[in-house]
Amino acid sequence: MLDQPGFKASIDHVIFAAGDSLSAAYGVRYCQQRGLPLRAVSGTLTRNPQMMREVEERMGMPCLNMTQMIAGEQLLQVLGVADTASTLRSLRLQAA
Repeated sequence: MLDQPGFKASIDHVIFAAGDSLSAAYGVRYCQQRGLPLRAVSGTLTRNPQMMREVEERMGMPCLNMTQMIAGEQLLQVLGVADTASTLRSLRLQAA
């Protein structure tokens, strides 16, 4: 599916979920080789701070845990949203 031009063209951001740093390394390389807009790594590996640091340092890729994803600010920064505070307020108002 990821190799289909129509589907690939519809993807704005990819966050790869991995269970450990080895699968994160494979996933990062896979996405980069296919020209996918990879923005961050997440998944169960984020339960281990050492694995998170390893991914960030060795692959140059932000690694976000569930708390960071839910809070939203770092997620929006990774996605390139310029005014994160305003966007978060807007999203919270829409959810209320």
